[in-house]
Amino acid sequence: MTHDDFMSKLLKEQRAENFQKPFDHVPIRPEQEFLDVMDKQIGGGTTREVFSVRGRDDVVIKRVKAVTPFNNWCEYIVWNAARATRWASVLAAVEMISHSGQYLMMERLSPLSADDTSNAPNVPYWLNDLKIANFGKTSGGAIKALDYAHVNLGFDLDEALPWQVPWRNRTD
Repeated sequence: MTHDDFMSKLLKEQRAENFQKPFDHVPIRPEQEFLDVMDKQIGGGTTREVFSVRGRDDVVIKRVKAVTPFNNWCEYIVWNAARATRWASVLAAVEMISHSGQYLMMERLSPLSADDTSNAPNVPYWLNDLKIANFGKTSGGAIKALDYAHVNLGFDLDEALPWQVPWRNRTD
């Protein structure tokens, strides 16, 4: 069975009713492209600083403070997988990441107010860091996670449907 046949079969099954064909990966760009547009620091947390972007009010740049850019790469990987699923609507979109992972450009969200808490969406169970500061609101009022670097994908990986490698039982 080819990969395309497998995906067609998967899409016909009930478990895949909300799955779309994956998009191309979010671009990986040189660090200088981020440095050229990075403006004032507007926030941050334990592992990253957040900056506004010159000429754009719809995105931010997250710069990793630590030596290892795990959080940026995690969000990049999660977004590339989740944006083709029903969960895309509750995650801030990643626009691009730097070659080293030191910089990540993401959709800009406004902080939530007390009135927003009653409109919080359901989120996937694999999203682990659920404090209110990790969520924000789009200009249209949609509430999304803006920090989703802490995830537990173990159950989903375990539940993946098996697929036979195309070279199994090859004799050449």
